[in-house]
Amino acid sequence: MGLLNLSEHASCCNYAQKAKEGFIYCQLREGEAEEEMPGTDCILFVQNGCLELSRNDEVVRVPEGKMLCLNRSCIFKLRVCRETNVVIALFEHPVQSCEKNPFSQLGKMEAISKKEMPVLDIRPHLTSFLDLLIAYLNDGVNCAIFHKLKLKELFFSIRFYYSSMEQAEFFHPVLGSHGAFKKNVLRHFRKARTVKELARLCGYSITHFNRKFVAEFNESPNDWLQKQLTLLIKHKLADEDNRIGDIAEELNFSSQPQFSRYCKNNLGYTPTEWRKLVKERRGIEIATADEIEL
Repeated sequence: MGLLNLSEHASCCNYAQKAKEGFIYCQLREGEAEEEMPGTDCILFVQNGCLELSRNDEVVRVPEGKMLCLNRSCIFKLRVCRETNVVIALFEHPVQSCEKNPFSQLGKMEAISKKEMPVLDIRPHLTSFLDLLIAYLNDGVNCAIFHKLKLKELFFSIRFYYSSMEQAEFFHPVLGSHGAFKKNVLRHFRKARTVKELARLCGYSITHFNRKFVAEFNESPNDWLQKQLTLLIKHKLADEDNRIGDIAEELNFSSQPQFSRYCKNNLGYTPTEWRKLVKERRGIEIATADEIEL
C-alpha cells in the first residue's frame, strides 16, 4: 500500500526531503567502496548482505542481522561485500528513553569495550521495528516529527532488549560526545593544524579554550590533536591506494623523511612497516571472519 495524499504531507513544513536526524534506507551493490565520514552520530542496521568497514588498523565485518554504532568524527572506508540492504539511524543526541537510568550513566560503567566499531546482534523485536520502518520509508513517509518519534522508539527498544553492559559497549563511540563544547570541537578540529587555530574556529580565546578543553576532555588540546593526527595517519596508511609521499604532503609534513620520523616516534614503525603490519593483520581477521560465516 502506498502513502495516501503524499502532496498534502509533502507541503507540511515538517516534511523533510532529506533526513538530518532520522532514518535512511539504502540498497547497496556488491563491490561498492568509498571513504565515508558520517557528519553525525549514526547506527547502521544490516538487514541482509554484508558490509566491511576499515578504520586505522581495525577491520570490522557487519553481516546480516548485525548493527554498528559510529560517531560523527569517524572516518572509515566502506566496502560492500555482497548486495546489501541497510537502515541508517542518524541522531544529534541519543534519545533519553528512561528518566531513572539516563543514557549518560552508561559512560560510567566499568569494563566498557574500547573497540572503535562495536557490533551487536539485531534482536527479534528490533527486526520487527525495522521491517515496519522500511515499509514506511518505501511508501514515502518522511515527516520530521515521525522520524523523531521513531528514534525515540528505537532507543526505547534498545533499552528494553539489551543489557546495560551491552548498551555501554555498543554506544561507547558516542558516549560523552554530545556537550555543546565537545560538539563544537568535533565539528572544527579537522580544519585546524594547531591549538590556536582550533580555539579560533571554536570562538574562544586560547586561554579560555585550553581551560575548558582540559575540563571537558581530561587532557591537553595539544595531546588530543596529536592523537587525532596519529589516528588519521593510521587510516591513510591502511589504504594501499594512498602513496606515502602523498599522505605526507596532504598532512603538511615538510618532507617524507620527517613524516617517517613522526610515524616511527608515534606508531613505533615507519610508514612502510606499519602498512605491512596492517596488511598481515587484516589477512588474518578476514580469513577468520570467512570461517565464521561458513
